[in-house]
Amino acid sequence: MFYDNFMALCHDRGISPSRAVTDMGMNRSIATFWKNGTVPKMDTLTKIAEYFGVSVGFLVDGSEETEKAPTQEGEREADLSPAFFRLKQGLEPYDLSESDADFLVEVYKAHIKKNR
Repeated sequence: MFYDNFMALCHDRGISPSRAVTDMGMNRSIATFWKNGTVPKMDTLTKIAEYFGVSVGFLVDGSEETEKAPTQEGEREADLSPAFFRLKQGLEPYDLSESDADFLVEVYKAHIKKNR
């Protein structure tokens, strides 16, 4: 899903994936890894989200229900609580699988929905 969203954003802006990644200071070949199913780590997702002006959630699953990229001033625009963003950052060193990370996101979303 990430790669499809990344490609759609490139297409919408009339730029190639290679151009987008080089504009962000990354090696052009990284897009090939993404095409083969690799999802970037959170810091890279944040950089991509900032470049395209979308949320990290949109990049990963097409939703706008997750933390948005940092703004130029370093502030964050969030639809989910800042606690969720801190949780994601705290789990990065554990190198969770994508399915484990997806599970945690779904648990958090269910918790928010239940407690509204």
